[in-house]
Amino acid sequence: MQQLKQYENHSDADLVQLCIKREPVAQRVLYERYKARMMAFCRRYFQRQDLAEEFFQEGFVRFFQKIEQYDSKYPLYPYLKKIFLYAGINYLRQFFSEKYNTAPLETLAEYSDPEPGIMPSLSYQDLLGLMAKMQEADALVLQLALIEEWTHEEIAVTLGITEGNSRARLLRARKKLMSLIPLETPIT
Repeated sequence: MQQLKQYENHSDADLVQLCIKREPVAQRVLYERYKARMMAFCRRYFQRQDLAEEFFQEGFVRFFQKIEQYDSKYPLYPYLKKIFLYAGINYLRQFFSEKYNTAPLETLAEYSDPEPGIMPSLSYQDLLGLMAKMQEADALVLQLALIEEWTHEEIAVTLGITEGNSRARLLRARKKLMSLIPLETPIT
């Protein structure tokens, strides 16, 4: 505990340099500094606690494995989010590959965009709560497309699915989202 206090006031860049030198106390300080934010990040993508914890573990393992690649000219948190995001997507691809890639998807013609351009005004927390009621794959595509602003091509390549599959999942997720929104929610 005394050793942790010794490093608490170090900058992220200093701690990263110590981590590169395999200093375990510096690793622990970085972990403690970012664990709450990164767990919240993981929970945005995985509503199931067990999946979020797996995602969280994998993210920190990958971060410490790739720590030499970090450029200290930039803030650490966005770099961590990027590492965690790709670790989570890789985890998802491995864990759910059969479920995601072989699940029958209806043709795009069966989906119509629920009134294009009209989106209910929801708080971010309300949106996450509604996404928790969706299939994990559809919620992930919705998150990547609407919140992270990825293209269908980026989603398809990253998740190992087709662009058509990405579009179908997004349309299905938007349709589900619209059905879950209470009627009294104002539309903007």
